[in-house]
Amino acid sequence: MKNILFLLALAAFFSCKKTNEFSGKVIDFRTGLPIDSVYCTLGISALSTTGGGSDIVGNDYATTDSTGMYLLQTETARSGTVTFKCYKLGYVQHYEQFLFDQCREKDIQMYPNDAWLDISLINQTSDQTDVACSINALDIGHKIGYGPFSLQPNGIEHQIINIPGGLDITVYWTATKGSGGTTVFCPHGDTTSVVVHL
Repeated sequence: MKNILFLLALAAFFSCKKTNEFSGKVIDFRTGLPIDSVYCTLGISALSTTGGGSDIVGNDYATTDSTGMYLLQTETARSGTVTFKCYKLGYVQHYEQFLFDQCREKDIQMYPNDAWLDISLINQTSDQTDVACSINALDIGHKIGYGPFSLQPNGIEHQIINIPGGLDITVYWTATKGSGGTTVFCPHGDTTSVVVHL
C-alpha cells in the first residue's frame, strides 16, 4: 500500500511540474498558411531573490507541427518578463517580450525573406573612409547591420542581401565624413538596387 501511494505521489509530482503553458499558431504573413518546423523558444526572467540582477526562472523550446501550432511549457510559478523567439530559414526571426501574466495564447505572423537588396557603397573621396551600414524594415522592426569596414579612395563595397519583400526598406549609413539614409520599396520576389555615393 505504501508503495502504491509513493508511486501515485511521484506521478503527481512529475505531471504537475510544468504548470504554465504558452501556445499559438505560426502563419506566413504573405500567404496566410501555417508554417511547420518553426523553432520556438521561450525564456522567463525575474528579479533575483538573492540580490541584484535577474534569474532565468523558466524556459522551453518546441517546433511547430504541420498545422503551425506550438506548445511551450514552463515550471515556474514566479512572474517575470517573457522573451519569445521564432526561427525558420527563409523567414525574418520573430522576437518579442511581454509580461508573464499578459498573454498565454499568441498567434504569430512570420515575414518571408522573399526579396533582395542590391546595395553598392562608393567612396568618391580621395581618402580612405570607414563605413557602417544598416538595412531596416521599420514596419516590422527588422534590422540588418553590416560593417564597419574601410573603403579605399574610389573603392566600392557591394552586397546582395536577402530581405522581406513588399515593404519599405530604409538604408542608413555612417561614414568618416558624413551620414545619410534612403528609403526604397522592395517588391516580393524581386531585386532592388541602391547606390550610395559617399
